[in-house]
Amino acid sequence: MNNDFYIEQFLPISKKTVQIKQISNKTFFDLQKFIISQNNKATCRYLNNIIQTHVIGIEEDLNIIDKAVCLLKIRSISCGDTLKFVNSLDVTYNITIDSILEKINNTSHLYELNEVIANNIFEITIDTPRNFIINQNECLHRIIKSIRITGSNECVDFNLLDDVKKDNILVKLDSSITIKIYNLIALRQKNNICISSKNESLNISEIAINPYNQSMFEFIKLIFKDDLVSCLKNIYVLCSKAHIEAEYIMSIAPAEGILLLNMYVDEVEEQKKQLTKLNPNLNIPNE
Repeated sequence: MNNDFYIEQFLPISKKTVQIKQISNKTFFDLQKFIISQNNKATCRYLNNIIQTHVIGIEEDLNIIDKAVCLLKIRSISCGDTLKFVNSLDVTYNITIDSILEKINNTSHLYELNEVIANNIFEITIDTPRNFIINQNECLHRIIKSIRITGSNECVDFNLLDDVKKDNILVKLDSSITIKIYNLIALRQKNNICISSKNESLNISEIAINPYNQSMFEFIKLIFKDDLVSCLKNIYVLCSKAHIEAEYIMSIAPAEGILLLNMYVDEVEEQKKQLTKLNPNLNIPNE
């Protein structure tokens, strides 16, 4: 079912429209395992893999803002548009993914970065990050697009290098260049995308994300994180009680699985009501 369905989504930085597909329960569960394991690098790789396999129309590696937009839309059409948050007083409040996407679209121009910084030795091209920043020390790794020696035609694609090679190059840069780069980063870190404003009366803290620190990555993990045990229990009920094939359940989207579960629960409750009408003294155990 979910393999054929897609929805169009505009990407604010690339200025193009792509087609977004739902993820299956199998993909959703695997992502839960990566998130629970707290292996951020593996989680980041898996998120990138989801984008590659569930976004149609990508011609090149997307920047971090467009990737976040894709993942938010995948979460919306696969698990539902509403995000539920609970404050310290156990008060639940909702935020819709569509409202977040609107905020990102309206402010994305503040985070674009495409500049060249040069001295008499190096010429460095700075670009909007192509991958999530999972710790602040990675910031330079993520925003440098290419480096070449001034006057040379040979250019090093920084994104193709591993972290060790990147560090070996960075230590050779003049401090005046690194200071300029850090100033560009600091300028963009001042403008956060506000997901939820602070509300002292409801004891709600501000939720804000920024492409130039780890908050964007942490937020993406947060919106996909679920109670894996509860998810597996739901699958068990659908298989053992509703007699739906496990292979089919794992192939559909999480929201579709919840819909099937709710339909089964409603059906069982209706059967109990009918039996109670026929025999008011009948004691029917809960399944």
